[in-house]
Amino acid sequence: MSKPGGALDKIESTEQIVNRIYTTAFRLTGKRRNAETVAIKAINAAINKKETLTLQSALSGLCISFLNNPGPVPLKDFEAKRSNSYHREVNAEQIQQALLCLESIERLVIVLREMWQLSYWEIASLTGLDKDKVAEVLAQGRLRLRNYFFPQVTGEGLDNCGMGE
Repeated sequence: MSKPGGALDKIESTEQIVNRIYTTAFRLTGKRRNAETVAIKAINAAINKKETLTLQSALSGLCISFLNNPGPVPLKDFEAKRSNSYHREVNAEQIQQALLCLESIERLVIVLREMWQLSYWEIASLTGLDKDKVAEVLAQGRLRLRNYFFPQVTGEGLDNCGMGE
């Protein structure tokens, strides 16, 4: 699935795989217990499919496990939790909170793209979405994150400076 030298080929040891899968699961769920459950399911699924655990198989298991049971998404709190003031600095906790307010598929695609630096093709292979749908979901998620942190910024501003064309 990944090209030689890609993000999925850089991690080799079982410990690195488990740590990376757990970290990803935590970004997706926001809770340690949920992250443990998702990571264990992902690793077990990978082991059951292959004789050896690989990062690619574990990440594939993580996507399947998360999409089958993403847990509650506090969408109703999305507007209430953001600040209406402009922030020049955004910390990791604020980013995590904003991620948790996204739809599960948006959250997954953003984490795979931004955290793992995977290509649209790699994300499509892991999630079962086609490449165009990956681009659409990624754009929707990014727009929602932008609106979460910078609610006063509108698309009209981009159009007015020639960047929205």
